[in-house]
Amino acid sequence: MNFWERNNYGAQNGNYNNQGMGGAYGNGANNNQNGSAQRTQATEQDVRQKFEEYSSKSEEQLLGELASLAERMKRDGSFDPAAIENLYNTASPFLNDMQRSRMRQLVDMLVK
Repeated sequence: MNFWERNNYGAQNGNYNNQGMGGAYGNGANNNQNGSAQRTQATEQDVRQKFEEYSSKSEEQLLGELASLAERMKRDGSFDPAAIENLYNTASPFLNDMQRSRMRQLVDMLVK
């Protein structure tokens, strides 16, 4: 299960439908190429929609939502501190010193 599925973003936006013979994205013909293209398009739409939703929010609002999400995931047992650390370790080489420091602060805030 990936981050998007675990946090129900696709289902929330109506992009995932596990009914029918084609699975989550298929058209019933079980065509892997078509299913892959549909998944990519749905993911791109999800990301675009989330970007638009969050781009107008202040840093304070974003941090509040992030903290709320982390708290909810901790309560329901789906929060994985190791995954957060892995994300940091994967992304940090691509960040400058200031970005890396800020991300480290966020990771520390989340895993406490």
